[in-house]
Amino acid sequence: MRVRIGAEPAFAAINARPVINSSIELAAWDDFVRSHQWTGGCALNVDTGSSRLGLSIEEATALAPRSHSLGHGITLLMSRLDKPAHSQNDRQISLFYDLRRLFGGIPASVANSSDIFFGAKAHFDLVRAGAALYGINPMPDAVNPMLPVVELRARIVQLLSLAPGETIADNFGWTAKRRTRLALVSIGYADSYPRSESISKQQAIVGDHRCPVAGRPSMDLLPIDITDLSDPTAARLGQMVTLIGSEITQPNRAGAKCSATSAPASTVSIMPSDNQFLCQ
Repeated sequence: MRVRIGAEPAFAAINARPVINSSIELAAWDDFVRSHQWTGGCALNVDTGSSRLGLSIEEATALAPRSHSLGHGITLLMSRLDKPAHSQNDRQISLFYDLRRLFGGIPASVANSSDIFFGAKAHFDLVRAGAALYGINPMPDAVNPMLPVVELRARIVQLLSLAPGETIADNFGWTAKRRTRLALVSIGYADSYPRSESISKQQAIVGDHRCPVAGRPSMDLLPIDITDLSDPTAARLGQMVTLIGSEITQPNRAGAKCSATSAPASTVSIMPSDNQFLCQ
């Protein structure tokens, strides 16, 4: 966690080690450590070329001799890569290896969730698997290598038939372009289901088939286009629809028509409320 200048006592109170991103932060942290005789240590975050938060290579190199003195207080040397397919990654890893040698035996880490899949050369002493632990796709341009850890289902509460040109209440921007069958399921933005423009890319599993979400949700209802279901009886009142699970995660960037289930892509954050849906 990044340390905010003036917040140093809060870290000591919970025995947390801050991540230092600048020489100014390090000076403030050193002053706190000396005055409070705290020995918990800190991590140094180094920008190896991704133009993000962190000490420059020059600043980190200047600090390296400190790591050879007793009580230097540095417990982790860390950085991060650009996107896994970025051409600069090998250069960043090489720089970090050189820097690590200057810091002696201090543990080093460069790989976050995405960087883990760059290969063993990016793993160093430890990896930082963040969002991937929740089943979120760390590789946005590839099939999700993570297994899902949560299942979200909602119940069909109404079936509608719309003529071309008809719209849904509270669903601005969506209009039926053909004769359309919709299933309304009991989840909406009150449950933190997303209302962004990317909603058109999201899908649900209805009767073992993948069907597109039809526009944005209302406060407590989500419309799903079931027009292309080969068996219309696959969608019926009271049936549970899968929004996140082993067959599907959100948002799915595959085709929009109903199809057999395939590998999931990524995921969203859903907060359960008192609505009629299941989160396991």
